[in-house]
Amino acid sequence: MYKLLRNCLLIFLLLHVLCGADADAGFINNISGSATPFSKGFSPLFGSGFKSSDLYSHGFFSAKIKLPSDYTAGIVVAFYTTNGDMFRKTHDELDFEFLGNIRGKAWRFQTNMYGNGSTSRGREERYYLWFDPSKDFHRYTILWTTKIIIFYIDDVPIREIVRNDAMGADFPLKPMALYATIWDASDWATSGGKYRTNYKYAPFVVEFTDLVLHGCPTDPLEEVVATSCSDRDDELASADFASITPKQRLAMKKFRGKYIYYSYCYDRLRYPVPPSECVIDPIEMQQFKNTGRLKFDEKHHHRRDESRRRELRHPDLRCLHPLKPLPAATPLLPYSPLRCRNCRSVISPFSIVDFSSINKIWICSFCLQRNHFPPHYQSISEQNLPAELFPQYTTIEYETTAPHEKAQAGSSNVFLFVVDTCVIEEELGFLKSALLQVLGMVPENCLIGLITFGTYVHVHELGFGQLPKVHVFKGTKEVTKDQLLEQMGFFTKRPRPTTGVIAGVRDGLSQESVARFLLPASDCEFVLNSILEELQKDPWPVPSDQRAARCTGTALSLAAHLLGVCVPGSGARIMAFLGGPSTEGPGADLDKDSVPHYHKAVRFYEALSKQLVHQGHVLDVFACALDQVGVAELKVAIEKTGGLVVLAESFGHSVFKDSLRRVFQSGDNDLGLSSNGIFEINCSKDIKIQGIIGPCASLDKKGPLCSETVIGQGNTTAWKLCGLDKTTSLCIIFDVIKKENPDIIAQSANNQFFFQFLTYYQHGSGQMRLRATTLSRRWVAGPGIKEDLISGFDQEAAAVVMSRQVSFKMETEAEFDPIRWLDKSLIHICSQFGEYQKDSPSSFSLSPRLSIFPQFMFHLRRSQFVQVFNNSPDETAYFRMILNRENIANSVVMIQPSLISYSFQSGPEPALLDVASIAADRILLLDSYFTVVVFHGSTIAQWRKAGYHELPEHQAFAHLLQAPRDDADAIIRERFPVPRLVICDQHGSQARFLLAKLNPSATYNSDGVAPGGDIIFTDDVSFEVFLDHLQRLAVQ
Repeated sequence: MYKLLRNCLLIFLLLHVLCGADADAGFINNISGSATPFSKGFSPLFGSGFKSSDLYSHGFFSAKIKLPSDYTAGIVVAFYTTNGDMFRKTHDELDFEFLGNIRGKAWRFQTNMYGNGSTSRGREERYYLWFDPSKDFHRYTILWTTKIIIFYIDDVPIREIVRNDAMGADFPLKPMALYATIWDASDWATSGGKYRTNYKYAPFVVEFTDLVLHGCPTDPLEEVVATSCSDRDDELASADFASITPKQRLAMKKFRGKYIYYSYCYDRLRYPVPPSECVIDPIEMQQFKNTGRLKFDEKHHHRRDESRRRELRHPDLRCLHPLKPLPAATPLLPYSPLRCRNCRSVISPFSIVDFSSINKIWICSFCLQRNHFPPHYQSISEQNLPAELFPQYTTIEYETTAPHEKAQAGSSNVFLFVVDTCVIEEELGFLKSALLQVLGMVPENCLIGLITFGTYVHVHELGFGQLPKVHVFKGTKEVTKDQLLEQMGFFTKRPRPTTGVIAGVRDGLSQESVARFLLPASDCEFVLNSILEELQKDPWPVPSDQRAARCTGTALSLAAHLLGVCVPGSGARIMAFLGGPSTEGPGADLDKDSVPHYHKAVRFYEALSKQLVHQGHVLDVFACALDQVGVAELKVAIEKTGGLVVLAESFGHSVFKDSLRRVFQSGDNDLGLSSNGIFEINCSKDIKIQGIIGPCASLDKKGPLCSETVIGQGNTTAWKLCGLDKTTSLCIIFDVIKKENPDIIAQSANNQFFFQFLTYYQHGSGQMRLRATTLSRRWVAGPGIKEDLISGFDQEAAAVVMSRQVSFKMETEAEFDPIRWLDKSLIHICSQFGEYQKDSPSSFSLSPRLSIFPQFMFHLRRSQFVQVFNNSPDETAYFRMILNRENIANSVVMIQPSLISYSFQSGPEPALLDVASIAADRILLLDSYFTVVVFHGSTIAQWRKAGYHELPEHQAFAHLLQAPRDDADAIIRERFPVPRLVICDQHGSQARFLLAKLNPSATYNSDGVAPGGDIIFTDDVSFEVFLDHLQRLAVQ
């Protein structure tokens, strides 16, 4: 009995099924659609489908199908038979499942068989398609008889399962219905969940036509199956299409040899003994590893081995702190450095000095150029060396004295406050209070300006003493610099020519014109206090169904123009205080609850960043709101100018108030803010510069030292550092050029190579300084190369470099899988540098200089830099900006938080970052950089609530409670941005801040949890399981 359905269209996300055909064709009766929406997390999940109204004892099921086009990652289209609705625990199933696709890649699909509920014994095979199934219709067929199952594509058999007695009920025996469905399976479908569904490509449409059902409809609950089904089963088994012809078998063998990439029959990890139905083809078996996955061919193995040999010549990766405080004994040299006339490198202790010549000569260690000492160096000798040649001063700092630098030396720092007034009165009150407090902390010689904005932008003329004067600009229009000059009535002199990058664009304004808007703090304190005290919420009405009209982009653009006109090339900072997203003018992002202008906003802020970099100015952002403010869009401008960023829930929150005070704080805990820097790199000819990941912008200074491979800010040897401080860190990635005879060079006397890092910057005092750091390393090769490389491996620095690289790749590569990249990198390092016997995981060990690195990678995989699902775009951008600028010690805390334990039995001591560290009589102090958590065990919490610490006889308990609070306060005082302090109890709601960071060694599936301990409700693997898998893969 044949039943045909001519056309059927499934539209995923439209939640209905459209079917239609000619009434005389004998169609399936009662095609039922299923499209029940449900939600999981933040991702919408819907599905559509149809099923046959009858169940068939056996049958021939076929359809022509056209799959969804474009980007369909995570979308599964299934054509299958099952009886799962009726036999939930003992169901049978035969599947065609198409696993979604990425544009430009081959489509993948799988076939599967389940019998009698044997879902634990999946019989999957996975293949590539040799055509694009979204371009045209192709026929897919499932043949199921009493003795054989065959899967066809366009009359080509691709898989055959022959029943045998050993299979028993694993061979499908009960009647099944035909289904076709489409749904979101992002967690596993496309590359194992590597690519997820992107709903901007919805709706996802799959079309069916020429649907064929040939079989015997039956009721599986009938005790006696109709005798007619036996006849029809025999008829089905004897049909021509129920056997594979020699020609078809040859086509199947060709298909499987070329397109299959996984077979359960060869998966020795799942099935040490292959299931009974597996027919092991010796030729086919040679294609597979013991995981059931396809091996690479010999040519690929050769390329991979050669790649591994190249990777042993590891690219040199460095995290440099340009302004790290120098030892007290290091002098500040009050003169300009000597530079090589050829490569412009600075003289260093590695330079060779010829004291014997009449005119003393030094030889550059980078290019071997011979350079004469100037006359004032003629008195030097081997016993009378200048400081820059002392061996211990590989880092030295000069106070430069060039003419244009003298002019800059007396310049003051400039702070231009840009204040958002589209906030509620309470928030505006908090902000005004914080600004009034810090005004008293600003050094008297620093220049200050003020811009407020809401629907319109108000530029305050602080130098107009008679009464408050404001220049108003419409928020919906972008204002050019010429328009600013004209509207504000600036009198310009003839522009002067400038020198170098530092000078920027000079418009020749008189000092009187500049003083109208930028005044020393000592002169404008009263005026600013008056303006801030009288500042009101933006008066323009806001409709109930809309957000406030906030023109953030226009305000920041005007601030950049004003500084570019008044103080180009000086250490100026725009300090923006934002209370919500931009909705008006350039840079606008939100329209009600959607972000249709995101990419346009990013382009606007990219242009703004170029302007600020050219002027040498910094953009700092203090974003305080429960809503999204737009930090993700502003990231490019903040990061390229080296700006500070603080993200808090409110202007009244301690994170904002304390962080703002830290900016202007002096003394031991000051930030050491500097500005207007230029960073240059010089290195030996065998080293190329790939780029920098950090708070800098490329100056496009190309040269022979630039590598063809670009990572981060690359293709240059000079970068602009508009803003930097004493914790600023740059991750520099070098490329090692392949040497023809590395062994000979490594064994020669001339086996050194050099790096030099030059940081030219404006100190907080206004002086221009140059810091030179010169390093030397040597080439290694031969049998001891592994030991030599291990001895120079810094685990903490390597973890930070990996975290920056994975964050950068996640932002710039659309189809990048961070977990897979981290795992492959870790496995490669462990397999190259570990000690083990092949295929023996128990023999695996790592050198002490590498032993903690897998632990760092485990926590990095779970960190907010990689797992972005629970964070908003603003939070993710904020976390990554802080990671990219902080030093190694702080960055390591972000990756792997520190945990300290306090108890009566012992004083403060480090504890394992593991749920096993929780105990009822213990206090834990967690420092995850952004959050500091004081966690009380259940017994400690009960005693505290009972007030025992207030009783004189329990002073020891009071001291125990106070000790972690004091340590937490010490951490908070030293850190910027100021972290959030969370004080919580075991089993309390805020205990999640601790539990989220702990290794889940005890979960809801664990047995034997210690009394007073805790568990984590998660399916994530523990570090022990992670390490077991790492060892197993590293030794293969």
